[in-house]
Amino acid sequence: MARLVVGIIVGVVLSLVSISMFFLWIPLLTAIDMMQSDPILGLVLLLTLNFSFDALDLFMGFSMEKLLLYSPLLAAWIITGYVSGTIAKGAKRGLIAGILVVVINLLLWILFSVFAAIDLMSLFQGAALMTTLGGIIGAVIGGVVGGLVGGAVAGPYEEFY
Repeated sequence: MARLVVGIIVGVVLSLVSISMFFLWIPLLTAIDMMQSDPILGLVLLLTLNFSFDALDLFMGFSMEKLLLYSPLLAAWIITGYVSGTIAKGAKRGLIAGILVVVINLLLWILFSVFAAIDLMSLFQGAALMTTLGGIIGAVIGGVVGGLVGGAVAGPYEEFY
């Protein structure tokens, strides 16, 4: 149980910086600059970047340009899921860790967006609804794939009685 909890905590922390690794740390530096004036808004920026991989847009109209645009975002979620799944150890626990990292990030994104007075209704209605759902589905896909692979690579979980 402790390995699962540690894997989830490490996954949530890693998800805040994983996308910045693929974009020359510019999003993280921008969030740090923003945190100097409003810490919650900087954290919301990092959490919003986690859901910017629009899987629906990629699958509806597949092109190489979209694949090149979205592949760093998907890779960041796969790496995050992989690390949390490896720490959790075991395919089942890796899957659970990958899904919970995405769910906790989603809940933190909503919670801190409310504290930062960001209009969340604009993200969940009209044309932005498909983009928001695509971002959530993309994060789930990356987290699940990474968690399953990481948990399977780490080997089965052994219980000591």
